[in-house]
This record gives sequence, structure tokens and C-alpha cells, in this order.
Amino acid sequence: MKLHLHPATAEVLQAFSGLKTRVPSMAGSFVADSSRVVLKLLASDLAVEAVLATPDWYVQHEAELLTYPTLVCYVAEKTHLEEIVGFNLHEGVMARAPVPGDVPLSSFYQQSLIVLDGIMKAENVGAIIRNAGAFGIWNLLISHDTCHPYNRRSARVAMGNLFRMRVHQTPDLPQALQQLRANGVQVYGFENRPFAQDLETVKFAPHSALVIGSEGAGIRPKILAESDHFVRIPIDEQVFALNAACASAVALYAFSRQTLA
Repeated sequence: MKLHLHPATAEVLQAFSGLKTRVPSMAGSFVADSSRVVLKLLASDLAVEAVLATPDWYVQHEAELLTYPTLVCYVAEKTHLEEIVGFNLHEGVMARAPVPGDVPLSSFYQQSLIVLDGIMKAENVGAIIRNAGAFGIWNLLISHDTCHPYNRRSARVAMGNLFRMRVHQTPDLPQALQQLRANGVQVYGFENRPFAQDLETVKFAPHSALVIGSEGAGIRPKILAESDHFVRIPIDEQVFALNAACASAVALYAFSRQTLA
């Protein structure tokens, strides 16, 4: 059996290119790039619409792709793809799939999750998702102004771990945290403030929401007001705070040491 490849037309290239800048949730579809991420996407439960790749990439992965008989495969040379698409095409492959709908907030009741408040940088969102998966958390609650996790760059930095993540984006994060607290979840706001408790002394509840604030402002006051606990990561006092993604890794490691022991 031979893989059937369709030459990439200008319309196909434009369809992939247009997903570079549009908000994924508004566009309806997202684009994943790099070989590892695309292969993880294909192995996920998401319905992949199409793959766009170089001839060499198809040669290397033909056996895997033949297990997806309904997959549409478009082909073009790497230099031509980059010229039309407008960015460096990592490892000569992209894939397009529909953005999955949000899971209901109620599915997080009596669960543990990571919460992102106003994190706008796609790289930080992707790295936090990768960190969360590494330490066993697959539930993600994000504010309306946090970068959407299905942004192309975020999806790539998450290294395919996004496709296992259960996501809920809320227009009212304080209210969402109220609902979680009313249903058995303890909220931990990570803020390097004098009133916060040092991380090594914190005892995490079985069902915890770990809140990471924005890169510049930290957690907003309305979100802090919905926190049951305030936690600081002890660092040199000359350094105001860790990068959001770095802070999440430290927080998640400490959490996993207690809950997965």
C-alpha cells in the first residue's frame, strides 16, 4: 500500500499560513509543527484534518501515516513551503486539526489543576503545559486574557503534551475559582510576597489548584482574594520573581513530591 500525496496548491498553503496569526479558538482550527508534535497529534484523540510536509518527511514516516487511511496528505518542497507560509517550517512538517471544545468547569471538581492568570506569552503557556504533564497534572484552567494553548507556538513548546490536556477558558476567573473551592478544591496562589508561606513548608491538599500569575504583574488582586493559601518560592531577594514557566516547574515538582509519593 502506498501513501497518496496531493500537491499543495496555493489555497492549501494559504489555509495553513492563515493559522499562524489567528486566535485558534476563533479560527476553528489550529496548526501544529515539528515532527514530534505532529506525530503526537496524530496519536491523540483529535481528528487531524490534513498534513503538509516535504517529500523527505513522508518517506521517513510513511509506515506510520498508512495507519490513518482518511488523512489528507499535502506535499511541497521545504523552501517553497517556508516562502509561502512565512515562517521557518521546523523539520518540514505541519498538521491542521480542529480546536477541541472546552471541558466543563465541573469536570475539575475534586481534581488537581494548574491555573493561569493573564499569561500572554505563548512560550510560557506551552512550557507550563509541558511542566504540568511532566508532574501528572492534565487539567488546565485559564483566564480569558491568557494566550490560548492552541496557539501554534504554544502547541510546539508544549511538545505535544497539550493534546492530553483538558482545558477550560473562563471569562470570569474569580468566579470559576469560587466554584472550585465550593466543590472540594483548595486554591494556592504563587506570589513572592511577604505574607506568603515558603514553599517547603506548604502541605498541599489532595485536590489543589496551583495559580501562576502573569509575567509582569503576577496574580491579580481579585484572584488572590479567591486563594486559600499564598505560597512563595524562596529566591535571592535581589531577584523579584522567577519566570512564570520556571515558577510553575518548581511549584509542580513540590506538589508532585507530596501527592505522588
